[in-house]
Amino acid sequence: MTDADTVLTCGTVNLIKDETMISTKIMLLPKAEIQRLQGIIDMTNELCPPIWDTVEAVTWNFGGGWEIDINICNGEPSPYVDAVLFHGGSAVHVWESCDDIVGEWHVILNEFNRAFKFEIRSEEE
Repeated sequence: MTDADTVLTCGTVNLIKDETMISTKIMLLPKAEIQRLQGIIDMTNELCPPIWDTVEAVTWNFGGGWEIDINICNGEPSPYVDAVLFHGGSAVHVWESCDDIVGEWHVILNEFNRAFKFEIRSEEE
């Protein structure tokens, strides 16, 4: 489980443009943690049976009731990354699953006048 002691840098930048609040968060994780998480994703079913459970879960708070969950889930044919944006505890956006923990997720939610960008990077990038 990735925890606050593992994260090197965590900051949220909020900007307002055309009445839309744009929140950006960049997480820098140690290279060893990136390799550990990516190693889980890269497992085959022989090593990681498909039980459709969350193997690792990390939640980051944007403030104001907004948070994003990045989950590594068991799946068929192999584990995958699942990202979900919540507001007040309810899911408001689910991104397409992917197979890389390093990446960028973004969405514009016109009904909330909000936009979010979340990025996970290795400290060596």
